[in-house]
Amino acid sequence: MKIASVAAMALSLAMPAVAQTAAISGDYKLHVEVSGNAGDDTCTLTQTGNALAGKCATFTNVTGKVDGKKILLNMQGQAAIELTGTVQADKSIKGSVMVPEHGMSGEFTATPVK
Repeated sequence: MKIASVAAMALSLAMPAVAQTAAISGDYKLHVEVSGNAGDDTCTLTQTGNALAGKCATFTNVTGKVDGKKILLNMQGQAAIELTGTVQADKSIKGSVMVPEHGMSGEFTATPVK
């Protein structure tokens, strides 16, 4: 019995940990700061597996992916922006924003609407 328990424990330690994908479907308040300019938006994200889709008040086409706690969102509006962030313990998402068309960058926070 002890040998079986030790063998099971050794096997579980030898197996790599699998990162669990964060569940982020829902409504968010988005705050973006780019080159000294701040803006707010409301967005709805839908997650299917690792794929993300959605829309915001000013961004009609939102696509992306989630890998563990890391997310990548591409948003199309007056200008295309890319959000790269991490899901926090409080379910908010924080990270960096790029506006490739204008060569600008900044930071964003997406807070779940309760």
